[in-house]
Amino acid sequence: MVGGTSPRQRASSAATTLASSRSLPSTPSSRVATRSVPTLGAAFQHQGAGSETGSASAATQEEYVSVYDTSKEVVSVESEELLSGPDYLKIWVAEGDWEHAVRFSFVEVEPPGAAVNPAPLIHSAFHVAVPQLRFQLLPSSRGVALVHFGTAAAREAAMAVQPIRLNRTVVHLERVEDTDDRFLRESAWLAHVATWNLPEEHREAEKVRDIYSCVGSMIEIDPFCLPEFDWSCMCFIIELQHPHVPSRLGVHTPSGHGVVLRQSILVVWPCEQQLDANGDWIPFFAPLPPTNSPSSCLVSRL
Repeated sequence: MVGGTSPRQRASSAATTLASSRSLPSTPSSRVATRSVPTLGAAFQHQGAGSETGSASAATQEEYVSVYDTSKEVVSVESEELLSGPDYLKIWVAEGDWEHAVRFSFVEVEPPGAAVNPAPLIHSAFHVAVPQLRFQLLPSSRGVALVHFGTAAAREAAMAVQPIRLNRTVVHLERVEDTDDRFLRESAWLAHVATWNLPEEHREAEKVRDIYSCVGSMIEIDPFCLPEFDWSCMCFIIELQHPHVPSRLGVHTPSGHGVVLRQSILVVWPCEQQLDANGDWIPFFAPLPPTNSPSSCLVSRL
């Protein structure tokens, strides 16, 4: 591993941010179309009389409401503006509630359309395979239903007996964490990063972690870069999937006050080089000196 020391230099000029705004025309619409979406739970209800049900369903497909109150401003957005944003964005959030998620599975029935109302078929299939199993069927945008089990163990008991074949139909289960829209991020790199213009209102360890969570997982912060010691820059070690950190990062807050942070990578190396023989983390930064030590009055590590 090639080490690096924290540089102490100030940027020659501050980053300039340009804000542009465009007022959109306010054209109150005289006729607004609203669509009524059928309840997802209708898939699990028995079908009623054909003529009456069909007419009621058709009546709820689309409904037009005239708007005569022009006292409220209505903002129209042109189609080009709707298409001007990116198609894919990466966001980083706190870990989800896996203890809750592992109680759910999606259920699929083959052949598709084997039952107009799949709920009785699903209950019958699992009653034959696991008679003591208790679960709840919920509407779902994936498969024919979402199955809620009481415990994670109950879900795994159901997974162990599927697929279930009953009356020329097959009932499949899929764990919610195994769907094709899931992915697993594997971090392979570490980077020693220095941020030059971190604002004072964000100069706390947890706030810095939140800001850079969009880049990677922050592992360690240089204790000498905290406000009590050195205000020149903020240095930290961050875990990355790819050996790259953007040179600028726009930080937005609910109040609208933002800042464009400038940062530099000082050194990059593979993650495994920072672990000992037992797989434990080897601290990169030196600890703070004791408070009663003469060196504790230092304000930088130069």
